[in-house]
Amino acid sequence: MFRSLTRRCPHLRSYTKEVAEKYIPSVKHAKNPISEVERLRRREGNVLRRKLALHGSSAAEKYLSSVPENMMDEAKYNIMIHHMVSREEYAKAQSMFEKMVQNGFKPSARTMGSLINAFGTTKNVAKAEHIYYKLLPLFNIESTDFMDKALLQAYFENGKFNHAKQFYQKSKQGVYSNTIMLRILLRSGSVSEGEKLFQNMVEKKEYDTASILEMAAGYFHLDMNAKGLKVLQMLEASQIDLQNLTGVMEMLTKAGYLDEAIRIAGYLYFKLNILIHIKVFTSIIYGYITSRKFGHAERVLMLLIEEFKTEPDRFTMKTICDGYRRNGKQKQLEKLHEKLLEKYKIDIFAMDEQDPTLMSPAP
Repeated sequence: MFRSLTRRCPHLRSYTKEVAEKYIPSVKHAKNPISEVERLRRREGNVLRRKLALHGSSAAEKYLSSVPENMMDEAKYNIMIHHMVSREEYAKAQSMFEKMVQNGFKPSARTMGSLINAFGTTKNVAKAEHIYYKLLPLFNIESTDFMDKALLQAYFENGKFNHAKQFYQKSKQGVYSNTIMLRILLRSGSVSEGEKLFQNMVEKKEYDTASILEMAAGYFHLDMNAKGLKVLQMLEASQIDLQNLTGVMEMLTKAGYLDEAIRIAGYLYFKLNILIHIKVFTSIIYGYITSRKFGHAERVLMLLIEEFKTEPDRFTMKTICDGYRRNGKQKQLEKLHEKLLEKYKIDIFAMDEQDPTLMSPAP
């Protein structure tokens, strides 16, 4: 029966007799055996996702080490790599990718895009280019707009604006790559080119919430506040992507738009009555701490409590405590603790208790 399954479903041929013996008892009475096998494979993937969500990549890696080699497939590697990149565990992601390739599995287009983005974020543009120009053709994977955006992001992170402009001319110029190109043009001083690109996106109706916020942040960064507010007003007549709004705002903070992100958050909250997820403020606070602007970080915390009427959660407090301690600011942290306790009855140290499932952003 297993032979007939693999004949009808070629991608199952890598399964050995041992794997077949595991699956056949549960599928031999199924109306659609192939669908049942696929369901079981997805279930294994879901187990891995749950371990990642609850216990992190280390626990998931331990689980993978207990899985027989002939039970591994590309999906499990792809899940691991994507999670590690999302957690900014780039060294682990690269190691897992290398192991995947060594074991003869093909990475997905999503995984390749994540890796290009990861290497760009760590300013290793050479590896990002290697994946794009060498490995994509090797694995017969066609580049996507997301991959184009990831390589443009790599050029931006490394300050290679001319490389970005040259590459953009050959890219698919979709919504993702257009949006990151707005940032590159405005930050490199090519304001008129950025405005022309944005106008073209609007005329073709090839813009979204991310591109509007990107353009507004660029204007605010250049102290062109009137133009920034005018762009934000487009949100009032647009379908705001609330599902991805938090991710877009976090990406702005990672690009260094900290003051700008606060201004945009205020507009969304007070003007459009849109609730801002606390993760956005945590990301802003983390950005200021990383820049050693501790006063700015504390002002954002007070703004969160007083103006946005949101009490910080444990993750936010752990981010603050870890950041202050890492920078040798224990005394300043103690003063902040006293202030929060006296004024708002918030015990920052109680919220900073050790929790294995709670991890602050990587330094």
